Amino acid sequence: EVAVKKGLRGLRRVTYPMLDRKFRHNLLQYWGKLLVAARHYVLYDDVLLDSLMIWLVALSESPVRSFRHTATLLAMQTIDGCIVVLKGLVRDLEMINVQLEKKTRNSKSLEDQSELVSGKIATLHHVIDTLFRGVYARRYRDTLTPVRQHLVKSVGEWIIALPEMFFSNPYLKYIGWALYDKQKEVRQEAVCQLARLYGPADNIPKLTAFTKRHKPRMVEMLRDVAPTVTRVVIRLMERLAQAGLLGDDETRDVLTHLTSSNAKVREAAAAYVKNLHFSNDDEGASLRRFTRRFVDFQDDPGFVVDMLWGKLPVLAEWSHYTELLLEDAVGEASQADDVLTDPERRLLGRVLVLCGTRARDEPARAADPEGKAVASYSALSEELAQHLPALLTMYRPEPAMLASMCELAPHLDGETCPADTVAKLAAQLAGIVTESSDSDVLCSAGSALGSLAALSKAAAAELAKCADVVCGEMLGALDDGSSANDDLVVAILRVKQVHMVHPVGSHVVAPLRAFLDSLAGRDDVAETDRSAALHALHVLHLSAAHTLSRLVSRLTAAAVKDAGGNGG
Repeated sequence: EVAVKKGLRGLRRVTYPMLDRKFRHNLLQYWGKLLVAARHYVLYDDVLLDSLMIWLVALSESPVRSFRHTATLLAMQTIDGCIVVLKGLVRDLEMINVQLEKKTRNSKSLEDQSELVSGKIATLHHVIDTLFRGVYARRYRDTLTPVRQHLVKSVGEWIIALPEMFFSNPYLKYIGWALYDKQKEVRQEAVCQLARLYGPADNIPKLTAFTKRHKPRMVEMLRDVAPTVTRVVIRLMERLAQAGLLGDDETRDVLTHLTSSNAKVREAAAAYVKNLHFSNDDEGASLRRFTRRFVDFQDDPGFVVDMLWGKLPVLAEWSHYTELLLEDAVGEASQADDVLTDPERRLLGRVLVLCGTRARDEPARAADPEGKAVASYSALSEELAQHLPALLTMYRPEPAMLASMCELAPHLDGETCPADTVAKLAAQLAGIVTESSDSDVLCSAGSALGSLAALSKAAAAELAKCADVVCGEMLGALDDGSSANDDLVVAILRVKQVHMVHPVGSHVVAPLRAFLDSLAGRDDVAETDRSAALHALHVLHLSAAHTLSRLVSRLTAAAVKDAGGNGG
């Protein structure tokens, strides 16, 4: 009461007191406490509540907005207070009935008390029903957004507080209608209340009719224009999925928000994935489920890794990747249904490459927020040293998978990986470079071969040998004729990829220049000639860059030597 009076004295330029948030909070809190304090006698004197209902219903229909607003909020608070008192009376009645069942000497007195309490409960039910029909049912479409928002919040709280009275379609429908409100604050409040209602499993049967009618709108709100609404809708979708009410197509709609431009929406989608799909499975099953859940994103899984790295420990359990890739590729899964499809294996390979890169660049984020230890980046090197040769052999016929497997080689640690393993892998990669004609495979294998060459002399020797082979093949293809063909295009492409990690020597420059000169004087140039010319120009550019780098190094060394001599 004191706070309300102080609030009134402090209001000067506000149109009417209820617009001030602090005053409104204090008044409503005071109003609720007043009703609870009067629960023993005054509340049932046939004067207070009857007069209060008449005034609140009448003022809630006033054309004066300030009267209408104030009466509506006080009516909702009156229902809140009545519910608090009502719950206490119900508990008292249950205790009286328990004592009546024992048939003691005081049965007559207990019957009188039971009748008195039942009468109070009936009175409060009448007050609640009258205020709901007289105020809520008419004001839920009020022009003021805060009023509509408060009404939606109130009915949600009433349903939870007094389910035996409010948990039914005549009251639930107001929350359903609020999902279509034009203002985002009202829609957001409606979704928040529904997320609370769909939480307990016991509530799901009671919501069957509501779900059937309003679920399409809930799913549609995943594309709400307001990110604040979308974020809470994703949480609601999690509740629906836990209850088995969400289909695969609707789940995919949620997963698309992992690419949202809004950070909080992305975080909500990542939490949805973690809590719903990967909380109870063992790691092997989780990784298998991960590939199936995200197979639609196989072409660009980077955003999935970006959002879930550090949140799903299974993404850093390297042994499960190799187990699935080796197991499913040869059909040795425990059940036929467990075998990953080709798109799922391609996704798994790309995710392994991306997660390896994240573990190398951001080792701190590989830790599970809940404190569970996860595999380190060094464990990835150990896993690859053991299984990468088999993976390269197994996926040799599949260019897309082979390119991903080649990208794993740079994750080997030279200090822990045996030298003979590095040499074996280098020989495999050299064979891939000299035999493959796929541009992605050549790019991945060439780069990987260069990384291994820095780890051991044997791998460097394999790279040099590979360079001699691809250069010899290219020179032979150039000698066959002045017009390019597919074999020549692939031969120059191989030289280009090797030249990016290892200088191939000046003996290839003159033949390539001659080839380009032969094309310069022709009016009609075939598509294969254009492709070969582009790769040849790239090789010449790399050769010039290497030559310039060596020249700069020599000049720098000479300048340092001269400076040292003069100083001496």
